[in-house]
Amino acid sequence: MGISVAMLTQAEFGRPKWFFAFSQDDSLFLKTIYQIWINRNNKKHGKSWASPAMVAAVVLGNFNLVNLSILSKQWDTTRLYSIGLSCCPPPSKWLKVNIDGAFREPYKAGVGVVVRDSAGKIIVAAGKQIMHWDVAYIELQSISLLRDVLNEDIKGAMGIIIEGDNQSTLNWLQKHVNSYPTVRGFTAIGTGGDDFVNAMVVAVESVLHEPIPEDRVTHKLSSRGKYVSVNIGPIRVVSSEQVQAVYNAMRRDERMKYFL
Repeated sequence: MGISVAMLTQAEFGRPKWFFAFSQDDSLFLKTIYQIWINRNNKKHGKSWASPAMVAAVVLGNFNLVNLSILSKQWDTTRLYSIGLSCCPPPSKWLKVNIDGAFREPYKAGVGVVVRDSAGKIIVAAGKQIMHWDVAYIELQSISLLRDVLNEDIKGAMGIIIEGDNQSTLNWLQKHVNSYPTVRGFTAIGTGGDDFVNAMVVAVESVLHEPIPEDRVTHKLSSRGKYVSVNIGPIRVVSSEQVQAVYNAMRRDERMKYFL
């Protein structure tokens, strides 16, 4: 079903007057109407404008997520989630970035990034149009856009999780950001107490093919005792593929919710 939206002839008119005839609640419908109106006027007056997916991201990013579950059993750092209310925010003090690029028509493409904080709220959403023919190049331009928009917003962040639907782009980013071999730790957050702790240790050992010393395994319970955070390390890893293998081994346990 289509929605007719007013388009003003002058950009400086501000919000449409008819918008306030609706209820002032935080309904998804009103937020969607308003963001579509803003986006169409931006396009009409030659300003940067967003794809429908980006508009949806902005709407949902401003929606109240307090009563929604922030955990996802399918959390995956190499996969772009469909934007929705089941979006899985990053751990406390981390940022999660979704990157994407796609062709609208031959040689015309768009790239976009959405950055969320640990509360699931969008703190940055940006996009731009570019002329090119190679999909890999388009995806890499989303990384360039991310560099341009992340400035003051990343101060105080402990880390950044990047999600996308192009494995080669993520591999390129991993290769250029991280150098191997290196020493690092692995953190898994899940349920199950001591049994979960032991399962995570076994998962890491199955990839490294060597026992993990007891003094390199620590854990602590959440304030309400529902979740346990397991930290394993520092340990030596030789490649990004080995890091991914550790993550794959850990996530086979359905109790795991987060991996750092």
